[in-house]
Amino acid sequence: MKKALFTWMAAVVIGMTLAACGEKKANQEAGEAEKESFEVVVDEKEAPVKQMVSVLKQFGALLKDTHINSKEDAEAFKTKAMKYKDAVEAASKKMEKEMEGMDEKNKLKYAGEMMTVMKDLEDMQKDMESDIERLKKECEKAGVDMDKIL
Repeated sequence: MKKALFTWMAAVVIGMTLAACGEKKANQEAGEAEKESFEVVVDEKEAPVKQMVSVLKQFGALLKDTHINSKEDAEAFKTKAMKYKDAVEAASKKMEKEMEGMDEKNKLKYAGEMMTVMKDLEDMQKDMESDIERLKKECEKAGVDMDKIL
């Protein structure tokens, strides 16, 4: 069950990577300050599973709100998407660490909770996949080189 969760999360992260079109500029322009100040909101008081759900929901909202009409838009999205990728990885590591100290009975219970969460997120995953496809098309239309994706 643990492998299934992390496989699903890996698919989400790969989707984020594929959607992150464009190259990062080296120079600081007007839009750079906004991109760099963007942070993913994670409530450290919450359990790692709830943190993961929160991050994925926030990322889903970002996908819906993002439209790529230029290379700059793609770069801004890529910067934000990488912060979500980092937050997903951090929550995943917390989940693994949390499971390390558990006995087999509690590990099984925890894995069951994760599977329930995954089931609840299936509709969101479908929406994310749809938004990622839309963003890929927008990248192509904006002339962003898809071969330069991460």
